[in-house]
Amino acid sequence: MRIIERGRSRLRINVSRTAFLKAIDAALADAAEKGAVIQFINENGGRIELQQLGLLFKRLGLNRTDSIALMEDIGIAAQEAALALQACCELRIGVDK
Repeated sequence: MRIIERGRSRLRINVSRTAFLKAIDAALADAAEKGAVIQFINENGGRIELQQLGLLFKRLGLNRTDSIALMEDIGIAAQEAALALQACCELRIGVDK
């Protein structure tokens, strides 16, 4: 995993799409339609958007800063799997309030 850009409300990292999906699968199952916007940009320029993390963050009582930290933790967890899979795409994570 490589951090590309870090801002107040955005973290961009390179990580395996498959590894990241596995890492957040349980979170997405419980998430709402409003919340963070996650965009996967694959090598062909295709885009997959997941907009369902807000409810999970609210249920955990997380504020904006805590939510960003949680997504960083998810990215770190995905890094271990990404190293094994060796298949990376660009991942953009933004927190919308």
